[in-house]
This record gives sequence, C-alpha cells and structure tokens, in this order.
Amino acid sequence: MNKKLLTVAASIGTAIGLGLGACTGGGGGTTITPVPASGSTIRITINAGSSNVCSYFNAPCATVTICQSGTSNCDTVSNVLVDTGSFGLRVFSSLLPNTNNLLPAMQSSNAQPISECVFYADGTANWGPIKYASVTLNSTTTATQIPIQVIDASYPGASNCSGASATPTDFGVNGILGIGPLQTDQGYSGYFTCNGNNCNQILPPAYVTNPITQFASDNNGLTLTFASVPSSGAASADGYGVFGVGTNNANTPGSGTHIFQINGTGLTVNSTFRETTYPSYLDTGSQGYYFTSQFWPNCGGSLNGFFCPSSEISDSATMTGIDGLGNTASATINFNIGNASDLLNNSTNNAFSNIGVNIASLAGSSPLIDWGLPFYLGKTVYMVFAGKTATVNGVTLPASSSGYWIY
Repeated sequence: MNKKLLTVAASIGTAIGLGLGACTGGGGGTTITPVPASGSTIRITINAGSSNVCSYFNAPCATVTICQSGTSNCDTVSNVLVDTGSFGLRVFSSLLPNTNNLLPAMQSSNAQPISECVFYADGTANWGPIKYASVTLNSTTTATQIPIQVIDASYPGASNCSGASATPTDFGVNGILGIGPLQTDQGYSGYFTCNGNNCNQILPPAYVTNPITQFASDNNGLTLTFASVPSSGAASADGYGVFGVGTNNANTPGSGTHIFQINGTGLTVNSTFRETTYPSYLDTGSQGYYFTSQFWPNCGGSLNGFFCPSSEISDSATMTGIDGLGNTASATINFNIGNASDLLNNSTNNAFSNIGVNIASLAGSSPLIDWGLPFYLGKTVYMVFAGKTATVNGVTLPASSSGYWIY
C-alpha cells in the first residue's frame, strides 16, 4: 500500500492507511486552482508524482526547503505529502545531502540523541533522529529552527520500530508535512534514547512541530483551497495553502461559512449519516471518503473495501458541534460516491472527488467517518490551530485546545 499517514484517528483507536498505485488507461484533463490574490502560499499538486513517490491517486504533495539555521546550507525536497491529519515535518535522510550531517540533534538531559518511532496502519513506520532545522514553505521561513524528524531506518535503535520504511519508494512519499490542527505531535508517537538497539522511551525537551505555527506572521492557521474535479476524475489537479486565517483577503472566511470547534477527545467533530452520529474529521492525507460500514456495494478483488455502486450515488451528512462562541453549529455535507473500479482501473487520472472506502477492518470497533481529500475539492476550508485565535466575521474566536475547522 502506498498511503502512509499518522492520522488523528490514532486517538480514537486507529491509524488509517490505504493505497493504490497509479491508474491505467485513458485520462482526463487538468484542474487548475486560481492563484490566491493575496497572502503567502504554498502550491499543492495532485498528479502522477515522480520516481514512484507521490504517485498514487489523491496524493496532495508539495515542496519544502530544509536549512541549517543561519546558513545557506539547504536541501529542497519535492513530493512531500500535505497531511492535515498529522503534525510536523518528516523527511528521509537520503534527500538531505547538504544538511543531514549539519543539523543539530535533539538531545536528552544526559546528552543522548533522541529518536522517534511513528507507526502506520499498514504495518510500516518512520524511525529516525529528531533534529533542528529552519523550514521554508515556498518563500516563508520559520522564525526559529524547529524540531523535525529525519527518517532513517539505519539509525541506531531501528530494530525497535517494527516496519520502519527504508526508502521513499517503500514509503510512497519523500516525507510528510503534517499541518493538522495541533501545533506539535505530542501524544501521538514515541520518543526514545538508544544505546545500540537498547532503547528507553522518554519525554523529549520539545516535539516535532508544524512549521506554519512558527512563522513570524500568518501563523494562526491554514486556508486550503482547491478547484472542483469532475466526477470522471482529472489527470492532475492543484490547490493552494494560504498561511493564516483571517489575516488577509485570501484567508478570511465569508459570512456564509460554518465554524466548528474541534473536540479535544479524538480531534473530531460529529457527523450524522443515516440517522447515526459518528466522530469525524477532515484529512487531506486520506485518499477518499472513509466509512466504517458497508453502505454501498464492495468492489472486491484488488479493490476490496472500495465502494462500487452501479451508478454514482449522491448523498449527504450533517456535521454538528459548537462554534467556540457558545452557539451550536450545523452544516450539510453533500458528497458523491462513484464506482471505484470504473474510476481507478480505466484511466490515467490521479485526482478523484468521489472515491469511497469501507475501513472497518482498519478501524476495529471504533465507528468513524474520515472526510478525506475529496471533501476539500471544490471548497475553501479554513483550519485554526490549537492555541491560536482568529477573527471571523468581526468576531474573535477564543484559543481552543484543539483548534477549529471552518468551511
């Protein structure tokens, strides 16, 4: 499987990962998102990738630059997964020829280097040391150096991190840019000091950090905007992340948007579908709409778990919660489910708005809905980070321990 992510679902009983290689056959055109008129941005692409990385469908990827702080020693890495379901930057050491040996290592109180192990649902993992780096997204750089994970399955102690991916090709992407609602990955993975293969779990002095939270300005959230993708799919698509929420014309929600304060337990909001209420979350790193019940026919075979209705289904759910200001919030989510076999096996398309999957086998006993990348296509979605405030429609949202989703 090519899909690898550390999702917020880990806190409610699962980490989700599904993948399928590049599609074959005829394909559609390119869907282009207009460049935002103002604000600092990062371009996100959904296409065939390169060198067998970011080459699976619905993989939103971007380019990051990692530098030794205060120097011109830098490496620029493309095909990094943009993931609102995880937290912090992780990049393979093999892609950092100019900086890997120069970045300062995070150390414990007794001067031992600190490593991290991150597990994924498909049995793979990321292992590697935590180092400090300046991170640039497009032309915006962190104000200070931040902790990142340098993925390296040959680093001492890796035998304690079962399934650690050795190469970008093994993992499916060159790294993960975790820009979820939390500022760091505290509580979502393990940090260790090791003497050879003997490792002890510790509390680190700092945690792998979402780079946007450490920008000098426009650091309170992220605005994601994507053009629509036709029901047959598109060969490629793109979108933009505008840094900040409510700080300029390009990242300010309009009067018709809905504000949802994210629940501290599980980092979810409620979604009601077919008279049942589920914990749910928004996640660019998930390739489709993920459910934990067989609501539509199963494709079977190599697409076991994917939905294959005889014709495209139009359906809806209702997201409910509170807006952080003492008011209830509610919004209708309209979505389509297409025949995954027809869509994925008969085209070279890489962007789809209507792929659905039953993930009951991964989610175990935890019912949930994962509103994956298709949810974002054709929308502008705003995410306010935990601990940050934002002014929306003339009202300042108070800092929340888990942040907000607005759309």
